[in-house]
Amino acid sequence: MRYQDPILLAEAAATADLLIGERLELAISTGANAAFDAVFGAVDTDARTEAKRRQARFLAAIAGEVLHTVDGPGQGAPEGTELRVTPHSPTLRSRIRQGSASLSSAVQAAELGIGLISGTVQHDHVEGESFGEYQARAIEAFRATWRRKQGTEPPPVTVAASILVGTTAELREKYAAYDLERQTKGIGASRPAGALEPTAPAIQPPGVQISPVFHGTPDQVIEAVLKDPGLAAADEIVLFLPPAFSLAENVRLLADLVQTVAPSLGWSPTA
Repeated sequence: MRYQDPILLAEAAATADLLIGERLELAISTGANAAFDAVFGAVDTDARTEAKRRQARFLAAIAGEVLHTVDGPGQGAPEGTELRVTPHSPTLRSRIRQGSASLSSAVQAAELGIGLISGTVQHDHVEGESFGEYQARAIEAFRATWRRKQGTEPPPVTVAASILVGTTAELREKYAAYDLERQTKGIGASRPAGALEPTAPAIQPPGVQISPVFHGTPDQVIEAVLKDPGLAAADEIVLFLPPAFSLAENVRLLADLVQTVAPSLGWSPTA
C-alpha cells in the first residue's frame, strides 16, 4: 500500500468488483519496502507507517464511509455534502485480504477485520522453526485474534504455495531446478523476461524464509503437501507459479495438477 493512492484504488476496486458480479478477491499488504521513493515521492514517516495509514484510508473508502464533509466554498460541492467513494460495492470489504509475511501482520489483519493470505516469504520466525510451522502458528494467531476482536468465526485463510507435479522425468528435472534456484537465489529466482535485476542478496537475512517448492511425482507431491503444517492449517491454496515459465508451461503445470494431485486435496471441478 505504500505507493497506492487509497481513494483511487478504492474506486478502481469497486468498479471492477461490480463489473464482474461482486467476485473480486483482492490482497493488499503493508510491507516496509521504500525502494521506489525516488519515483513516487518520499513521505515524512517510515514506509510501514505510511502503508498502514493508506491501508486504513482504503478500507474506509471501500466500506462507504464519509471521507470528507464539505465545510466551505471552493471544494467542488455544496457545503454539508458528504463525500464518499463511488461506485460502492457493499460486499467488497468482506473479500479483502491482508498479504502476510509475519505473525504480527496476521494479527493485524484480524484486528482490522479483513481476511488473510499467507505469502511465499516470511520473517521473524524462531530459530529452527520451519516455514510451514511458522505459517501454521501465524494462521492460528489470526483465528484466535479474530474470534476475540470480531466476535465471530474467522473467514477462510488462504496460503500461496508452489506445487509442481512432475508427470514426466523431464518435468521433474525442470521443477527440481526451479526449487534449487529458489533455495539459492531466494526472491530473485525465476525472473520473467524484461524484469529488473534483483538487488537483494541471494542469502536471506536472519529470520527470513522462502517457501518450499513441492515437486516430484504425483504421489511424492501429495505426501509432502499433506504433511506440511502450514498448508494443513489453511482453508484454501493459491498456486504460486514460476514467474519465468511461459504460458504453455504453466498451463501444462495446472493441467497436471488438476488431473493428478488436486482431487487428493479435496478439489473438484464443481467445488
